[in-house]
Amino acid sequence: MDAGTQIRAGVTEDVVSEYCERMLAGDVFPDADVFFDGTAYYLADGFHRVLAAGRAKLSVIQCIVHPGNVSDAIWFAI
Repeated sequence: MDAGTQIRAGVTEDVVSEYCERMLAGDVFPDADVFFDGTAYYLADGFHRVLAAGRAKLSVIQCIVHPGNVSDAIWFAI
């Protein structure tokens, strides 16, 4: 999450809190998108969802894993 792939100005705390509450209530969210270069995973889309899942103490979040590197993740995010 700290590879510079977040293209928004920042994370909105109210959104993370709302998503956390909704996750704890059982709502299902779209999968996050990550890129894997054979060594590291780069989050491209789903920062609010991943943070909310962490806050909700969920041990798993569904992701779509795309082949690619950090540049691919940035282009996808754009």
